[in-house]
Amino acid sequence: ARGDLEAAQQMLPNNSEAELYLGMLLLEEEKPADAVNRLERSRSLHGDTFEPASNYYAALAQAEAGDAKRAEDSLR
Repeated sequence: ARGDLEAAQQMLPNNSEAELYLGMLLLEEEKPADAVNRLERSRSLHGDTFEPASNYYAALAQAEAGDAKRAEDSLR
């Protein structure tokens, strides 16, 4: 799965869904700091559209990385 997602991200570097799923994968691999980067990029690529999954997983990764304040802010 990782290889396919990374290939998709390389072909479409501004694809928010690829970033979202890569972030979720990193979170599952217990790499919250790396996951935060991907998930925040996913959120920024959404522009004005609201993507609840990106916000939720970004908050989860931030909390696991020890940044409770940012996690709380991500859920607002």
